[in-house]
Amino acid sequence: MPATGHDQLENQLIDNRFKLLRRIGSGGMSVVYMAERVGMGKPLAIKFLRSAFANLPGFVRRFEQEAQACSRLNHLNCVSVLDYGVAFGSPYLVMEYIGGTPLSALTNKGAIEATRAIHIVRQILAGLRHAHARGVVHRDLKPGNVMLAEMTGTADYVKIMDFGTAQILTGDGADQGQSGTDIGTPWYMAPEQAAGQPTDPRTDVYAVGVMLFELLTGERPFVADDPMRVLQMQLTSPIPSVRVLRPQAGISPELEAVVVKAMQKQPDDRFESAEEFEETLKVVPEVAPRRIKRPTGPVHPALAPPKPRPSAPLAPLEPVIGDDELSAPPVLLAPPVEGSAKGKRAMLIGVVLALLAVGLGVLALKIAGVF
Repeated sequence: MPATGHDQLENQLIDNRFKLLRRIGSGGMSVVYMAERVGMGKPLAIKFLRSAFANLPGFVRRFEQEAQACSRLNHLNCVSVLDYGVAFGSPYLVMEYIGGTPLSALTNKGAIEATRAIHIVRQILAGLRHAHARGVVHRDLKPGNVMLAEMTGTADYVKIMDFGTAQILTGDGADQGQSGTDIGTPWYMAPEQAAGQPTDPRTDVYAVGVMLFELLTGERPFVADDPMRVLQMQLTSPIPSVRVLRPQAGISPELEAVVVKAMQKQPDDRFESAEEFEETLKVVPEVAPRRIKRPTGPVHPALAPPKPRPSAPLAPLEPVIGDDELSAPPVLLAPPVEGSAKGKRAMLIGVVLALLAVGLGVLALKIAGVF
């Protein structure tokens, strides 16, 4: 191994297959490089156990356990491990390269909208559902171990990272990994994990509940300067209200109830699985489809259809009287029965007969030489 250690391995080759390009991350136990597959140019990430831990069996075993855990996983929301080996005196993992930013970069800026928080958390739960079904419990879920990958056309695409403290369950449910407070991160540790008791998939459910709390409020539920005090708060302190901490956000009671259930002190009181947690998030008011309700009360006058207006009565027609009629002698007619159809017909017949009589009289006078 070069004298400079694992911090400067740029341009080094591993087994003539992988070329290390540049360092992209580091932690207390490991260093991560961006690399490429020689001859293919495919980007990869290679994670080395630091040389200071390479001769310590416990740390080597934990590193190997991460390789075993990730080899079981094949899910879009979980990082994929492609190879494992030893180089420069230390074990290494070859993983898919994921460009993007850790979720911690988002939580450090404060709270986000509830719909976006739910979108992110549901993807985390989808990846956990897959991992738990294959006997892998993460046990160190936190924003720093969740990557928001750069995917064209997809916003906030989640990848769960760092299975270095994963618990691998055998067929009978036995734990192949270690338990206790020497694993995990105090701010996200479930009470049973803080107490050094056995862990299971519901331990991850608790951690996701804490992350959802932080995304909604911009704060961690339990904070103290002393990490041991934080662990004590995980065990005994009541869960703060997300609606009280951020009243202006309009968080629904249903969403708050989801957070509270995920963060229950007793595992039996939490969601039974990541799947149940995810399914419950689908129906909170922030994301559930809203039905259009039709009004059932009286219709507002402005919305009521106009009532038909009665037509105005027609004015009676004035009779047109000719000169001949004015000069003709009056004709007496039998009065009609008022209001009856027979009376009206009789009056009409009388008028016609009167006109005929006038015409005949005029004609007779002309014949006689009067006109």
